[in-house]
Amino acid sequence: MAARPRSDHNQLARLRRQLPAEVLEDRLCSEIVDSALAVQVALGPFYEAALYRNAVVVELRRRGVRCHKNVPLSVTFRGEVVGTYEADVVVEEQVLLKISADVELSARLKDQLLRGIGATGLRLGLLLGFGGAELRFSRIL
Repeated sequence: MAARPRSDHNQLARLRRQLPAEVLEDRLCSEIVDSALAVQVALGPFYEAALYRNAVVVELRRRGVRCHKNVPLSVTFRGEVVGTYEADVVVEEQVLLKISADVELSARLKDQLLRGIGATGLRLGLLLGFGGAELRFSRIL
């Protein structure tokens, strides 16, 4: 694998310093956001969400983090399955990721992530937005 150019390394370091403290304190959340930053710096905006999803999974796995993409989940009501929800990425069976190529992190995307958290019972969700010049993300508990 080729070494990352020095400018990419400096840009990643600058972006990491801007992260909220609660993200940096949670090791897994920090690893996910750091992986997403590496993808954003390497690829930039303008691709479809599926491409970013695949790249984030590649980066997480390269770092030794277990993750699965396009995970079908059953939604139950009163003990019966009433439908399914397809999660973009589930990380370490603890964090649900919603990947977007939109410029803004809309309320619709946040609602989709909240529904996914409800369907999975996971403790944390991260919405990652790759559509702009900089990575945008929202952490939902």
